[in-house]
Amino acid sequence: MKKIAILLLALWIVFGLFSCQNISQTPNDKLPITEQGEQQNQGNTQDQDDLPKNESIFADNKVYQKIATYAESDVRYRWIQAFLDGNTEACIDLSGFVKTPEEDHCFVGYDSLESLKFGDFSVQEKNRYYTFYQCDQVVLEFNFEVLESECEAFPIGEYSYEVDYGRDAAEWCKSGQLSVPTDKKLLRLVEMITPHIYGEKWQDASNEDTNLAVFLTALDIQKNQTPEQYNIHKDQLKKIAFDVFGISDFVPLSRDAEQNGEYYSSAVGGGFAVSKEIVSEKDEGNFTEIVVQFFSDAMKIVKSHKVKYVFQNTDDFYRLTKVETLKKGAFEPYVWKA
Repeated sequence: MKKIAILLLALWIVFGLFSCQNISQTPNDKLPITEQGEQQNQGNTQDQDDLPKNESIFADNKVYQKIATYAESDVRYRWIQAFLDGNTEACIDLSGFVKTPEEDHCFVGYDSLESLKFGDFSVQEKNRYYTFYQCDQVVLEFNFEVLESECEAFPIGEYSYEVDYGRDAAEWCKSGQLSVPTDKKLLRLVEMITPHIYGEKWQDASNEDTNLAVFLTALDIQKNQTPEQYNIHKDQLKKIAFDVFGISDFVPLSRDAEQNGEYYSSAVGGGFAVSKEIVSEKDEGNFTEIVVQFFSDAMKIVKSHKVKYVFQNTDDFYRLTKVETLKKGAFEPYVWKA
């Protein structure tokens, strides 16, 4: 009888050790996500209160799990996940805004992201026509509903954004923004000049930004006539500078190499882009007024300058006749090399 008792005690100790080993191997973080985007729940002992603000709400959401999976290797999904989680710090890090300690106050808009409560949301790939590249590229269409909000940038309502790669972040653009202005020739001109011209000295060719805008616009106009040509003759350059910008005796800056009267800019490559939204378009006779709201971050939360551009339609081309700053922002627009 004594031997039987000792044997039972030994079996009980072995069973207890085995059970403890299994518990210690159960991870506290999220378990693997299946190919269908469903999270495996078996054995998950994680306290839902330890998850980021909204992640616990979306723990069983298939769309969210797909976003979380792709976020590991794609900054666009990573940003969408941080946005849904109310992860302010991650959103700031992914915003592309280069801040200094004295500029922390500009992120008060980001702090309010924590107040967002979401309804339905979806993410899908779609083709978007890029005016600059003159071709379609695949972007993410992010649709979401905000049920509760204390955030000025995202009041209660339904939203549709196109999320693409930016400079060192993902670029957010409201769906349909790139279809304004309606005239594609004017739209292309707006896309060319807005990364460089948003101040009063837009006709000063000695200004580096203005000089670059004129050069790239002239080169772009010529490229439409002669594809794959990245150089332009000085006479053609001066003509376009006068026709489109009203600048006489235009001379490129020294960084633009000249050979036999032909100029080639070291800045030419993918071109430039800027974080902005076209607020309005208004036609009056042969003139078109475009109002642009610039932003200091790629997520379009920190507002920069609000600028009005006036273009004259001469049938052959559009001429920029006026640039007026309607509201000066505290920070410059977010610009990146496309």
